[in-house]
Amino acid sequence: MLVWEMLKLSQDKNMQEKILFSNNVCVQNIYAKEVFPTRIISNRLEENCKKKWLELRQKAEENNSKIWDSEIYRFENIIIDKDKIILNVSTLPFSIRLAMNFFTKEIVELGEGYKPMGMFFSCFLKTYDGFYVFVEKTKKLYAERIIYFVGGVLSKTEIDLTRNSLSEAIVLEIEEETGVVFCAEEIYLKSIYVNENLNCCSLFSIETKKTKEELEKSFKSKDGEVAKLKFVHFDQLKEFVKKLPNKDAIKFAIAKIYE
Repeated sequence: MLVWEMLKLSQDKNMQEKILFSNNVCVQNIYAKEVFPTRIISNRLEENCKKKWLELRQKAEENNSKIWDSEIYRFENIIIDKDKIILNVSTLPFSIRLAMNFFTKEIVELGEGYKPMGMFFSCFLKTYDGFYVFVEKTKKLYAERIIYFVGGVLSKTEIDLTRNSLSEAIVLEIEEETGVVFCAEEIYLKSIYVNENLNCCSLFSIETKKTKEELEKSFKSKDGEVAKLKFVHFDQLKEFVKKLPNKDAIKFAIAKIYE
């Protein structure tokens, strides 16, 4: 997919992607506050999601991989107050959030309040010598593909944002996948958008002083979910993006990586 095609894709009003925030804000100036959930529950949709979850668990077992439920964060709204950002969040089960990926059309027909809006983040991690870093997953967890952005789902089960800061959650997740501890001062929020499955993705950028070689030497997956790091130099990035699914390719346009 060409860059201009991605830009057109990201601006298409007929698509489900919707940019909620676009700027460049240090993660230290972003705060999360848990509020009462506003998600409207359809009994029929909820039952269909529970059935789909059981199917996914069975499929994971057949593939000798794991999948489990947890309480994850849901995006409610954003408040921009001068030099800081407040994200009001609630929670929903990961099982419902994942299963809803198969019922997007039905959710759209039901209306705005039924959207899962499960929160996750992806990082554009760039080394000092111009390489972007991605992760190659192991088969430990059930997944639909192998190559992913550094990042993950924001899970209350793993880190409670009422007791820990958002920056701590982001730093911890990155460390678990790469074995590298980054300072919060290095991490900037570029955009928040609603993706094609009606979940809420936050795009962060990290421009580290570490080189590709240094990251390779430091790599250690603490949770065993990452097999290795994949490095793509900026000069080869456009070709790499062409091979990605649209839901990942569009992130490069939304984050304005080519500008």
